[in-house]
Amino acid sequence: WYLWVNAVSLSLIASADRFAFLWLVEDTLGSPTWASGLIVFSLGAPVCALVLTAGALADRHDRRRMLLTTQLAGLIVLVLGAVLVWTGAMNLGLAVLVALAFGSVMAFAMPVRSSLVPALVGTERVMQAVVMMTVGSNVAMIVGPLLVGGVIERAGVGWAFAVQATGFAVGLAAAWPIRVP
Repeated sequence: WYLWVNAVSLSLIASADRFAFLWLVEDTLGSPTWASGLIVFSLGAPVCALVLTAGALADRHDRRRMLLTTQLAGLIVLVLGAVLVWTGAMNLGLAVLVALAFGSVMAFAMPVRSSLVPALVGTERVMQAVVMMTVGSNVAMIVGPLLVGGVIERAGVGWAFAVQATGFAVGLAAAWPIRVP
């Protein structure tokens, strides 16, 4: 269950990140239209560039430590994003850097989480575990943008980053008791 909670929290964050980043550049910063494409590229390019390396590392190194590290790194990146917005220091260049850092965290978070499923549930229950993870992730993909949109409407995009950082904190707390055999 701990890994499931961790995975669902990550899916909530992943589904909300593009929404929050796009809102940041289009509305909060008032950037030109091309900046939206740059932000989406900055979120996705690290995943494309690093996911295979991250998967290989997950196969060869302590997966629990990698899971905890990605959760903590994601929390730090999103808190930094929130602080930059709250202090008025955020600009397009910093938004791109935060998006690149966030994309890099996600590139390492996804394969390590996937590699833990068979180790934690055993081969006889992998299919049930994958189904549970998929259902949880799909529900989170719907709820994430709804949640962040409501937060942005009521409190602003800085708080949207803070809520996503809280999702990483929940994921970190859920990952802490996981013991990989």
